[in-house]
Amino acid sequence: MWILTGLLVFLIVLGITCVVKKKEDYTIRSSQQSSPPIKVLKGTILSGVSLTPMVGAIRIEGNIIKEVGPTVDMTNALVIDLGKQYICPGFINTHDHLNYNDLYPQTIPKNCKDGQPWVYDDRYRWQQPGKQQVKFTRPNGYSLNGQRAVEMYSSIRHILGGTTSIVGSLVGSPGLMRDLSVDCNPSSADPAAFANNSKSCKKDSNGKIYSPFSGFPIQVAEAGVEQVFPSKSAFTTLRWDESKQDAQCNTLPIPGVDEGSWKYDMVDPTPNKDSVLIHVGEGVDVYAKNEIQAVMDTGKYTGQNMGFIHAVAVSDDQVQKIKDTGINVIWSPRSNMSLYGYTTPIPKLLAAGINVALSTDWVLSGSVNLLREFNCAKKAYPALTDKQLIEMVTVNAAKASSTSAFIGSIDVGKQADISVFKNKTGNAYTDIVSSTNADVSVTMVNGDVVLIDNSLLSSNKGLENPGEWVKGFMGEVTMIQLNICGTAKTLFSPYSWPVIRDQLNAMYIGQYRPVETSPDINTPSVLYPLNFCGDPANEPGCAWNRPAIYGIDSPDTTTCFRYPCS
Repeated sequence: MWILTGLLVFLIVLGITCVVKKKEDYTIRSSQQSSPPIKVLKGTILSGVSLTPMVGAIRIEGNIIKEVGPTVDMTNALVIDLGKQYICPGFINTHDHLNYNDLYPQTIPKNCKDGQPWVYDDRYRWQQPGKQQVKFTRPNGYSLNGQRAVEMYSSIRHILGGTTSIVGSLVGSPGLMRDLSVDCNPSSADPAAFANNSKSCKKDSNGKIYSPFSGFPIQVAEAGVEQVFPSKSAFTTLRWDESKQDAQCNTLPIPGVDEGSWKYDMVDPTPNKDSVLIHVGEGVDVYAKNEIQAVMDTGKYTGQNMGFIHAVAVSDDQVQKIKDTGINVIWSPRSNMSLYGYTTPIPKLLAAGINVALSTDWVLSGSVNLLREFNCAKKAYPALTDKQLIEMVTVNAAKASSTSAFIGSIDVGKQADISVFKNKTGNAYTDIVSSTNADVSVTMVNGDVVLIDNSLLSSNKGLENPGEWVKGFMGEVTMIQLNICGTAKTLFSPYSWPVIRDQLNAMYIGQYRPVETSPDINTPSVLYPLNFCGDPANEPGCAWNRPAIYGIDSPDTTTCFRYPCS
């Protein structure tokens, strides 16, 4: 039931109106339930794992790519002619916290003294009880359905930017993206247990177990991508005890002083996961650096299905060990820069041959979607090529999430997760990386057109009446009309904006928060908006604010922390 509610919330956020579905029910949409017609996309394809631009076409049967080439069989196909636009693998966002993304960013640039920015040493500093500067707690908790509604709303923001898969759901919300973090864990003691687990497990008509959120059947008993935090002992009061701080608020012990009292116990990864990603080394101090070492010393986080989220404090010797053990790295430059004034040494990682994926983290300190994360990544390391950045959200991200067999590239046999971008200069990589939401013409997930530029509806024969052909993709839906900086687009969703908004408000009332009143998803009154023309409001900064060389052993005293000692 919550699944439906989440979807409803999702639609609410998206918009207005043309209702094709007959009623607001709780039917789950999944790859097992939809039977999309044959489709052909024509344009400039970034084909294969090499992402080589090629003028041609893609034939999609159901949710599977059947042909890719200069020409393909168009028999019985619904043809979408994209002209010179770029057909790119759908973006994969390997790290986000969707359940907080209804809130406004919390780390807007601030000055404390002498024009210096406020920064932290590590992630435990800004989470200090009673002194949180990234304030995300709700006064009266989080209803489950409300949380699903928030995640549904947040997923729309990513869809607008061409993202088709995400590792970022806490409750397995049925958004319009693939939710790679949802797993299916049937009990061997109770074979029927999974059938009653509305969060993650369902049976198709043939009795096969699948997750209704991931978009493709679960491969093993506990498949899915797991996001792991260090154990609670990492949040010991020692890190927050002001009697252990010096005059500049630097948490003691300082390097070389009683380091043995620092705790690095780590949560064990869940067995049999497709991929396990752990938050580690998020900061610039010796504590963050040693945390990376502690994780590797356990011997439990090694291999190509393991990944380090952030790893800002990684040292040169650790870079080589990460390479040797096959660990992936998930990079969120904007969140790193806004919180710590520093970010992961990506050029060193790439030079060592380490697989790097790009992610947004969350809107509180990161980017609204991957297009804005491109913007920060280019500022952080201008030498990175546009093609490298696209690889970080497609083929690299698929490798980091252990989904390369299904998604991440446009190849025969893979599932049809596709994003289409406007051709502005003739340079595919540059045009995609410099895109805004207005430049995303199509977002397709699992063969379903989820978002489309209305100009394509009028210019392609057979697409004029989406209320008819879309039924073949995902069944009866609500069409929400969006105004993306003057470009009209249609979002196809199982639920309307009013339904999503009402579910959010039910939670907000319980939290004594202002309720969302706008009748138009394009202009919310309380929620952080889905789209911005220009830089997003209150967007966290993306600037180097640690002038010392990388690998500093103590905080840079020329900057300030976001909270005072007193």
